[in-house]
Parts: sequence; structure tokens; C-alpha cells
Amino acid sequence: MLRDSGLLPDLAVVSTGARARQTLESMLGDDGVQTWPTRRVYDGGLDGVLEAVREVPDHVEVLWVVGHEPVMSTSAWELTDPGRTGPALREAMSSGMPTATAAVLELDVPWSEVDLGCARLVGRHTGRGEEPDG
Repeated sequence: MLRDSGLLPDLAVVSTGARARQTLESMLGDDGVQTWPTRRVYDGGLDGVLEAVREVPDHVEVLWVVGHEPVMSTSAWELTDPGRTGPALREAMSSGMPTATAAVLELDVPWSEVDLGCARLVGRHTGRGEEPDG
């Protein structure tokens, strides 16, 4: 689970869709994490996700973006620099993400500068276990 990996968020940007909000609530429990529901993650596609992420304050170190397929896997795929990601993880992401799966990305830029190819895919977690990082 993400929280067990030290990835409890400082902020969670979440789709306004009921299932995404329910998923986030079940993952966070009573941890009191600030959430930003936004329709841009629900129906804004990759551009909507980028817009939402670019508004995140600089003090946020760990951000969760909770949404729907295929937008979440497309966003992770497009944000990832293939030259900075292991081939096993890149291959695992090539066909999308199953339900209850998270892509873990590392960034070297401020949230306001997030753009295509700016991240390194460092892991993939599912509710059913972890994929190898790679």
C-alpha cells in the first residue's frame, strides 16, 4: 500500500466522480489529508490533469492524483521520460493500469512546471500487491 511505502500525500487531487472519491477515502482513512476535488481530473483528459497538478503549492512533496482510466495511465505514460524509467516498468505501463493501481512518479521540477516527459516512473502499486520497480 502507498502509505506503507512512505507515500502518504500532503495533498490529493481527486476526480469529482463518486468512485474516485470513495477510493481515495478508503485509502486515506482518517489521516486528515487535504483533498482537492476537481472536474478537470474527471473529464479534462491529460490537459485537465496537467492543469490541476500545475496549481499545487510548492510546499507539497507527495501528491496523489486519483482519477479514472484511461486518463490516469495516459497521464503517467506521457509524464514519464522513457530514458529515465526501467524497461520493465515502462512495459507494464504500456497497456494501461488495472483498477486500484497507482503509478509512482518522481519529479525534478516544481509542480507549476510539470510537463510531458518530466518525470521518472519509479514504481507501480496495486491493491493486490506491488509490481517490480525497474
